[in-house]
Amino acid sequence: MKNEIAMKIFFAMLMAVLLGKSSIAQPFSQSADRQPLREWSLEDCIQYAILNNVQLNQSKLDLSIAENNLQQAKNNRLPVLAANTVQQHSTGRTIDPITSDFINTRLRSTSLAAFANITLWNGGYLKNDIDKNKLILVQNQFFVDRAKNDIVLTTIQAYMTALNLYEGIAIAEKTIANALEQYRTAKGRHAVGTLSSIDLSTYKAQLSTDTLTLINAENKYRSQVLQLKQLLEIPPDSTFDIQKIALQEEMYPIPAAAELYSEIKNHMPETKLSRLDLHIKETELKLAKSGYYPKLSLRGGMTTGYTNTQFFGFANQLQNNFSPNVSLDITIPIFTQFTNRTNVKNAKLAIQRATLDIKKQDRELYSTLESVIQEARSAHAQLNAARDAEQAAALSYQLANRKNSLGALSLGEFIVIKNEYLNAADKYLQAKLTFALYQKLISFYQTQTITDQNER
Repeated sequence: MKNEIAMKIFFAMLMAVLLGKSSIAQPFSQSADRQPLREWSLEDCIQYAILNNVQLNQSKLDLSIAENNLQQAKNNRLPVLAANTVQQHSTGRTIDPITSDFINTRLRSTSLAAFANITLWNGGYLKNDIDKNKLILVQNQFFVDRAKNDIVLTTIQAYMTALNLYEGIAIAEKTIANALEQYRTAKGRHAVGTLSSIDLSTYKAQLSTDTLTLINAENKYRSQVLQLKQLLEIPPDSTFDIQKIALQEEMYPIPAAAELYSEIKNHMPETKLSRLDLHIKETELKLAKSGYYPKLSLRGGMTTGYTNTQFFGFANQLQNNFSPNVSLDITIPIFTQFTNRTNVKNAKLAIQRATLDIKKQDRELYSTLESVIQEARSAHAQLNAARDAEQAAALSYQLANRKNSLGALSLGEFIVIKNEYLNAADKYLQAKLTFALYQKLISFYQTQTITDQNER
C-alpha cells in the first residue's frame, strides 16, 4: 500500500515536470493582467541593447561633449568683449579717477569702460586646434561604433546560447517520454513475472535520472534567458522571453583570412581608431610648434566717467570724458624654459608610438581573423561529425527502445546505448552552437550588420 502511494506521488511529480514544458515554451508568459508575452527576436534584443545599454549611452554622451568642444574651438576665433563699471565714494585726500587730480573733499565718481580683444595670429594654433577637435569628434563616433559592436556580439552569443539550451530541453523531454514508456512496459512485465524487481527498480531509477536531467535543462535555459535579460538591462519587473528558432547548420562560404582582412580592415572601428589617432598626434605636433611663433592681438576699448568735483552734469561729463583706444599687441617668445622644445619632442614621440599602434592593431586584426576562419572551418567539420554520430546513436537508441520493450535486450545494454545517444546529442548541440556563432561572427565582420541568414 505504501509503495502504491509512493508511486502515485512520483507520477504526479513527473507529470508536473512534463506539463511544465508549457512554461518553458513561454517562460514568464503572462504579466499581472494576463496579457500574452511578445517573444523577442535576436534583432529585437540587439535594437533594445543599442538604445538602452549604459556603456553605449555613455559613449554617445562623450560624442556630444566632443561636439561641444569642437564648437568652442571655432568660437575661440571670436573676439572677447567685456564691460565694467565702478562706483566710488570716498572722503579725505584722494585722487579723482576722472581728472587724476589730488583732492581733499568728499568724492563720488562713476567710471564706465568697455573693451574687446581678438587674436589675429598665433602660429596657426586656433586653426590646428579646430582640426584636432574635428578629429576627436570623429574618434568619439568610432568609440560609439566600437561599443555598439561589442554589445551586438555579446547579445548574439547570449541569445544563441539560450536557443541551444532550449533545444536541449526538447531532447530531455523526448528521453523522459521514452523512459516513462519503458517503465510502464517494465511494470507490466514485472506483473506477469518476466522482469525481476531489481530490474524494475533500475527502470525507475533511470526515469528519476531523466526527470532530473529535464529539470536541469529547464533551469539552465531559464538561467540563460535571465542572463540575456540582465545583459539587455531590462527592468527586473518586466517579463521577457525569446523566439524559439532552430540554429542553422548550412555551410556558408568562408573566405580566406587574407581576403576577409582586405575586405574589412578599412571599416572596422578598431582600425579606424588607430589611424585616426595618428592624425590626431600629427595635429598635436603642429600645435606644439605654434609655441615658437609670435602672437598678434588687436585690442580696443572705450572709457568715460563722472565725478562730483566737476561742475558739469552727468550726461555732459560722460560725453566730455569719453576716450576710445586701440592697440596692436605682439608677444614674441624668447625663452620659455624649453617648454616648446619639450612639447615638440613629446609630440614626435607620440607620432612614432601611434604608428606602432597601427602596425600592432593590423597584426592583431589579422591574427583574430585567421583564428576565426580556422575555428569556423574546424567547427563545421566537427558539426558534420557530430551530426553523423547523433543520427547513428539516435537510430540505435530507437531500435534499443523497441527491443527493450519486447524483452529482447538486456537492461544494461539498453542503458549503455541510451547514454551513448544522450552524449552524442549533447555534442551535436554544442557543435551546432559553436558553428552558428562563428558564422554569425564572420557575417558581422563582413557587413557590420545582423541578418537572419544563420537562422531558420
